[in-house]
Amino acid sequence: LSPTLASYPAGTLVTMTAVPTTGWRFTGWGGDITGMDNPLQLTMDHAYAVQATFAPILVNFTTAVEGSGVISSTLPPGSYPYGTVVTLMAKPASDHLFLGWAGDLADTQATTTLILDGDKHVTARFGRPAHALNVQITGQGTVAADVAAPYLHNQLVTLTATPNAGWRFAGWAGDGQGQQNPLALTMDGDKTVVATFVVDASGTSTYSLYLPLVTR
Repeated sequence: LSPTLASYPAGTLVTMTAVPTTGWRFTGWGGDITGMDNPLQLTMDHAYAVQATFAPILVNFTTAVEGSGVISSTLPPGSYPYGTVVTLMAKPASDHLFLGWAGDLADTQATTTLILDGDKHVTARFGRPAHALNVQITGQGTVAADVAAPYLHNQLVTLTATPNAGWRFAGWAGDGQGQQNPLALTMDGDKTVVATFVVDASGTSTYSLYLPLVTR
């Protein structure tokens, strides 16, 4: 109010200004005065009872998906009062990874919260990144993969170890374990596999040489 007095002499011009708090909007005057004028000027020619009405601001919440995956949230996309809090959860498809949120939300956590303090549009980004496959060899032999790089996330790669002549395959180490050959490897991350070959002594014949002992 301007001026601010306990009572006003007749004929006083009073200015009333409705000021909403954050997240609210002025919707009009009620009581002895109606309308939307703000500020409102009132000549005090008699007693007045005036009411200012405020309503919550509604904001829009929308989502989108990039790649293969889904978004679940505690509230579906729509219009909500200013300040509403929404929990979002991103779930990638089995062969994808969650890469992060974009739009009006910058976060890399799959589960996060969003305050609707304005119109919000968020995008969940999913992708299928490539992983590195490093094959190391101990001994003499070769290792072949059934598919060529790049190796996408959760892609199945089969490795076959072939020893050189006179050698045999002894087993896998690193991210591949055991003696199975071929080896099936799921590329759910960067992988290092060691193939070990050893000399094959199974077909080697051993001969002894005896020399006579001559004494003089």
